[in-house]
Amino acid sequence: MPGGVSLAPYGMPYYSLNGHPVTEPGAVATGLIRCGRVPHLVATAPGSVRAGARLACYTFLLWYYIILVSEQHHLELTDVFVRTYRELGRREAEPQIHATFYPFSTLRHNIRRRGDRLVARVSDILQAAPEEILECVAHILFGKLFRLRIKAEYRNIYWAYALDEEVDRRIIDVQRLRSRKIYGDGNGSMYDLQGAFDRLNRQYFDGQISVAHIGWTQHQAKSRLGFFDEIRNRIVISRLLDHAQVPPAVFEYVLYHEMLHTVHKAQIRHGRRCVHYDEFRRDEMKFLHYSEAKQFLAGWGAPAKGARRI
Repeated sequence: MPGGVSLAPYGMPYYSLNGHPVTEPGAVATGLIRCGRVPHLVATAPGSVRAGARLACYTFLLWYYIILVSEQHHLELTDVFVRTYRELGRREAEPQIHATFYPFSTLRHNIRRRGDRLVARVSDILQAAPEEILECVAHILFGKLFRLRIKAEYRNIYWAYALDEEVDRRIIDVQRLRSRKIYGDGNGSMYDLQGAFDRLNRQYFDGQISVAHIGWTQHQAKSRLGFFDEIRNRIVISRLLDHAQVPPAVFEYVLYHEMLHTVHKAQIRHGRRCVHYDEFRRDEMKFLHYSEAKQFLAGWGAPAKGARRI
């Protein structure tokens, strides 16, 4: 591995990269510093210069190696996207394509137009995935961007890999490490989440449902009235429902809906990830005030398309 460490005159440590001495730790590998990804190396106290310099050297070498490997992966990923784009046979001039692995907090990917460039970001959870999986991701993203019909084959291959137990464990580890969202407890000014959960659990699920946490969002989320976090086994309800203008039947329906997700887990059907499939909808309609709640939500403040969904 390139690099080394020596002791300069007067016992002052300096670092060398490819044989070129660098006396300031913060200036090590100037080309890498521009990315803001090289941390300050460990400062050494008098009397521990050699040990400190050695530790600093190892820290830098490890970081330098990680960056080299990461950059290589980005180049390989861009090659995959370029090849996939050419397979589409589009008549327009080929745009500049740049694809990178990005540290999303879950398994998600996106692609954007930026002038005459296409910029794709793929979850770094797939950094060790086979090239076939990355090609499927590229086909899916290009299909969504250009509104093309995506072959079920690509979706099936991708989701078979994404739902693998090993990948699932990796997703859980990443979410626990990166997720910063903070949610409140179940105490509301109008409704008691925990009390309602226990009541619905007895009435519809024979008390069989168990979650690690149930709570309100910190703010009045309008785009999503509730969700079940399968990774952390928790149910979160928008504080927007904790209001006197919201009938109890509507509040309980949204909570019941999320409780159903603990029973009916996501499935892959026809190459797509489905959460509201037929079995789910049939059980959802068993809620005593289903029609009343749906009617209220449909006309609640004439929500915009895509808003106030569960």
